[in-house]
Amino acid sequence: MIRLNVTMVYGSGVRESCGNMNNPFFTVVIPTYNRSNLLKRAIESVLDQTFESFEIIVIDDHSIDDTSSVVKSFSDLRIRYMKNSRTKGACGARNVGIFSAKAKWVAFLDDDDVWLPEKLECQYELTRNAEQSVGLVCTDYAIFKEKRQRPINIKNRPSGWVRDKLLYGNRIGCLSSVCIRTEVLKAIAGFDERFPSNQDQDLYLRVAEISKFSNVPKTLVHIYQDNREDRIGQNSKSKLKGYILLRNKYWALINKSLRLRHRYESRIFTYAFLQGEKTLIAKCLPWVLLGTLVDFHNFLLTIRSTILLYIRHKAQTRI
Repeated sequence: MIRLNVTMVYGSGVRESCGNMNNPFFTVVIPTYNRSNLLKRAIESVLDQTFESFEIIVIDDHSIDDTSSVVKSFSDLRIRYMKNSRTKGACGARNVGIFSAKAKWVAFLDDDDVWLPEKLECQYELTRNAEQSVGLVCTDYAIFKEKRQRPINIKNRPSGWVRDKLLYGNRIGCLSSVCIRTEVLKAIAGFDERFPSNQDQDLYLRVAEISKFSNVPKTLVHIYQDNREDRIGQNSKSKLKGYILLRNKYWALINKSLRLRHRYESRIFTYAFLQGEKTLIAKCLPWVLLGTLVDFHNFLLTIRSTILLYIRHKAQTRI
């Protein structure tokens, strides 16, 4: 059982939504921490949805900026604001939203991302006709990078029972494109708060054990990535811990396949290399080299990504 440990500050606004506010179809969970300058845009993208049967829960992870003022500026009774009494991290904040949800489905939105107006309507049309075994519905999305003129368009189209595909790699990607049945999220106890990274892949794997996946084949989410915040040194620590946790958690499945073992040890190798973890590097290297026999494509990707990340890391340390 997860203790929420939050203070309910207020429900804001005066505008009624269509339908029964006490029984919305979607609960939109927006975790945030000291990014009030971005949060307003995210909330506006939800309020601009063509489908209006939703509630928004903004989980403030103990921010010290004007986040509460930004939320108060919206006049809409569908918005609930909850502030953690201590910083719990992204997983902990999302769990607060999950276990406070009134709706049948939970849709996640990061505070720096934006939904296009038809996002919820398209997912609603699919979910209302879907069989009960479908527990997750995602959409295509576009990634906007600070120094890149054109977005990177991601086709995000899992279908059916997809756990084995997800075990090889995160085929779903960003949480902002995803909605999941609330009963499924509660059955798996939400996010595993031990994970500093890869928490989304872990969540998808556990959902995939009990549910089918489906998708809306349309770009309905814009993901914004600010290169200035991408500090490789700090990020690699989280990535290393996340991949080790993921490998250990699913060891019984991973250890049955040489290809999967190569895949996970390769990811650990990359971030161990960036952190200078010599013991881990030595343990993982034979599994990386095994890729020349069992997964040559991933072997090449591992070598390439390790070199590129190392170069970027060195460049950042000189700044």
